[in-house]
Amino acid sequence: MCYTGYKLIMKLNYTWAAALGIVLSGTGKIQAQQQHFTEKTDSVYQALAQHNTALMLPLLDDSCRIGNLPRGINARLIPAILEKFPAVTGYRILKAEPDSTGTLVSLELQYQTGKAGTPSYHINRQGKIDELNIIKNATIAGAAKPVALRQLEAPDTLSVPFDFRNGLIYIKGAVDGREGWFLLDTGSPEMILNRQYFTDSLLPMPAEMGYTGINGRMEGVNIRRMRNLQVGAFTLRNFAAMVMPEPEADYEDGLPVLGSIGYNTIRDFEVCFRMQQRNLLLIKTDSLGNYTAASVQQPPVKYAAPFEMRRHIPVVMMNIGEHVLRMGIDCGAANNVLFTSKKALAAPWMDQWDEVSMVGQEGTSVWVDRANLKRAEIGPVEFANMLTLITDNNMQYDAATDKTALDGLLGTEFLKCYNTSLNFRKKQVYFR
Repeated sequence: MCYTGYKLIMKLNYTWAAALGIVLSGTGKIQAQQQHFTEKTDSVYQALAQHNTALMLPLLDDSCRIGNLPRGINARLIPAILEKFPAVTGYRILKAEPDSTGTLVSLELQYQTGKAGTPSYHINRQGKIDELNIIKNATIAGAAKPVALRQLEAPDTLSVPFDFRNGLIYIKGAVDGREGWFLLDTGSPEMILNRQYFTDSLLPMPAEMGYTGINGRMEGVNIRRMRNLQVGAFTLRNFAAMVMPEPEADYEDGLPVLGSIGYNTIRDFEVCFRMQQRNLLLIKTDSLGNYTAASVQQPPVKYAAPFEMRRHIPVVMMNIGEHVLRMGIDCGAANNVLFTSKKALAAPWMDQWDEVSMVGQEGTSVWVDRANLKRAEIGPVEFANMLTLITDNNMQYDAATDKTALDGLLGTEFLKCYNTSLNFRKKQVYFR
């Protein structure tokens, strides 16, 4: 049964995934599993039955996967999904399948119409739902037809030269046949294209789906379905990109700056920043973060630090003096950023203060303090003399009162200190 008709970025096509197996047997072990997940499942069911966003949101991981929709904007997506969700009258747990990262719980859901569906959800080891399978796919506004699946073609390893310009990383590539430069920006969830070069087939982004950058809300954002992105031997097909006015000027070689490449474009790789060589090494990984080619060899690691994903941003613990700060790694920032609430505690470890103008992705400029951070540590690894801006945290992704739970950002000033690799699947950052 298919339910369509609500335009978000895209229309949502409510089609349950295929049935996921046999009903649980009556053994004590399985009954214990079922009992363990009954409370969580009941909360999910009540949220669906009541169309209750406030009940559903606390259950979800910040980077929860919901169909093929963008991650990190749960509070934008869930109200729109629940508004059109069909009436339900009951449920039962079909099975609970442990895996390496948590447990997949499969349900049978009874609609008010008398028909049944088989949704599922995956709960991680932290007790949060990181995959919510209540829609099968999304369709572009207009005629209701399935969107082609995102397809990646790339070798097991890919060396990508880059240009280091004004403290930022630019790589050369082509999107839908147009060649140009792209800012590499892991602080953005999606690819963002410069509207100057992409004016056709634009879809409106509703006001409730707005994104924000470091200086606040991004205005004038649209959505465009892309055929392909090519960077060397890397090809990504059938994906959505945001389109907005960009302040970038063309390169001296005459090629345009077409936009920026965000987290979702490179999430399938371990990304190795080799700043001195002006080179990125992309190593393809499987769903667990293991290299797809066993023959890949990397230099010895000085230290490997765990990180958590706060929406699309890797967050690592950094010590400044005796203080432990939650810092997001963002290669789309030239300087490090420390949010104003932490200025006083970090000030004893900073010198060379001045004031500079900062321009964010949203194109607005603000005057902020800048200083040299003399010393910081992640585990036993020391980071010295990094330019750092002091600014307010305006990175609102979910709700007006929900500011990203960070103390600051680590930009290319941080990445220059070591050869640094991010493995998004294993949630590890390696320093070499």
